[in-house]
Amino acid sequence: MSFLWLLAHRNVLAALLCCATASKLRRVPQVEELGLLWQRCAAEGDDCACGSGHVRFGEGDRWVALQLGARSAPVSCNISSFGEDPAFNRMKECWCAVRASENLQPARVAIVMLSRHPPDLKTWIRYHLHHEGVEHIFVRAEDSPQISESVQQLSAQDQAKVTLWATPSPSLLGLSSTDSRPVDDYTTLQARQTAAMARARDACNQMGIDWLIHIDDDELLYSPQSRKIGDLLAAVPSNLAQAACKG
Repeated sequence: MSFLWLLAHRNVLAALLCCATASKLRRVPQVEELGLLWQRCAAEGDDCACGSGHVRFGEGDRWVALQLGARSAPVSCNISSFGEDPAFNRMKECWCAVRASENLQPARVAIVMLSRHPPDLKTWIRYHLHHEGVEHIFVRAEDSPQISESVQQLSAQDQAKVTLWATPSPSLLGLSSTDSRPVDDYTTLQARQTAAMARARDACNQMGIDWLIHIDDDELLYSPQSRKIGDLLAAVPSNLAQAACKG
């Protein structure tokens, strides 16, 4: 009897199937990345209406982002709106951050580095503390007495978040008493980095820091989606103990 009913209502069934297929085709692409659910809102050249106001522009793994504020006007999905081209000569699109998958507590993050004659250490430190949300910075200074002066020029609040280790050592060349470069400088670099990381790791354990990142003084942590580094690392699965930052 059900078979006869379907035959008698085959036009209705066909219409329902058509609607179901059309609905599936219109489904908006979405993807979850490190605690945020992104939903595609526009192709390049169109307008993106994003209720959260958090919009990213790009393609593949190349993105820039804007924080426009909730219920802001639609934004044009083009290079002019975002100020740069994250994926040159490739067709781009816009995605809207719909929601966080869960309310995660930001991870506590520290940086450790070896530093020698840094170009602008004060700006480097302030950038990571205030823009990226790093909680503490460990610096092993080599052949750079001016590093201590740079740290002392920071605000008292920022100075409290920097640990400076001086490394007096014999001269590399043996020509000057003021030359404090380590012996066999280049072949021991990795060993010195490992020692600094181990020392910083012990300190982080005492401070309750969740993640320790090693970078150089000519490198910057950068999140193209305008998120703090602690928010990103909080979304890393708990069974992972290491993460690589792609340069």
